[in-house]
Amino acid sequence: MLNAIKYMDELEQTGFTQEQAKTSVNSWLELMNENLVTKNELKALEIATKSEFTIFRSEMKHEFAAVRSEMNLGFAKTHHEMKELSNKVDKLESKLTIKLGSIIAAGIGLLAILQKL
Repeated sequence: MLNAIKYMDELEQTGFTQEQAKTSVNSWLELMNENLVTKNELKALEIATKSEFTIFRSEMKHEFAAVRSEMNLGFAKTHHEMKELSNKVDKLESKLTIKLGSIIAAGIGLLAILQKL
């Protein structure tokens, strides 16, 4: 911080009157008191910031866990729906195979009949 007495002496040695030096020192002291922070204030701010960050981190941890849970639930639902669709496709494939076989058999039978005529 400012050594007020030393600063006043230096101002007086350079031509300031005692009243001018005193006014200058008071102005500097007031300016520093209003605009500069102390080590204790910085430490208190650091502690408060760490505390707020710890709370924020904890909240984010819970939020991420909730999002992860929702995503896992969504993935499981999508997986289940894909399985159902796959089963439906398999059933349709079976039905189409049977129908195609029936059409081929009918076609062969029709050719056999046409050949005899």
